[in-house]
Amino acid sequence: SAGPPTGDWPREYAEVGQRITALLIDYGVGLLMVVPLYISQGAYILSFGQSSGALLSMLIFGLGSLALGLYQWHLTAVYGYTIGKKATGISVLDADTGLPIGWGRAFLRNLVLGLLGLPMGLLQLAQIFIIKASPTRQGWHDSAVRSVVVKGLPLAPVPEPTVPSAQDTPDLPGPL
Repeated sequence: SAGPPTGDWPREYAEVGQRITALLIDYGVGLLMVVPLYISQGAYILSFGQSSGALLSMLIFGLGSLALGLYQWHLTAVYGYTIGKKATGISVLDADTGLPIGWGRAFLRNLVLGLLGLPMGLLQLAQIFIIKASPTRQGWHDSAVRSVVVKGLPLAPVPEPTVPSAQDTPDLPGPL
């Protein structure tokens, strides 16, 4: 059970309006990326009269969406924000430490949010009221991974795992 955050790092929770604006920016980035590809594909189909353009359009949309999704996942996991969150000056962080939530929790957070959108987005709309009613302004997707959305940038990115170099290993005797 998630419960309220217990860490003592300084935080000011993001407003619902900031979160919605960040989400709309993220959707807008996706549209800005995909729409020009559709327009160029449509022009190609009109010029050459090929009906196979629909398959190519779906492929372009799928690859573009995948690339953007992976990039946004990386930003959330490592830096604590998406493009929209950074533009609005908010970040999603570990409720206890104030650090970015990492890869697994970022994936789970988005999975829960995506599942809430399945029944025609009604549960995502309900999130607005859940977040407003929460003293920590957490939605179900935040509670699931113990994250909070706060004003400002994270204290530090998630440290990347390091591989020891030859200089870091002690000199060991060779075979006898």
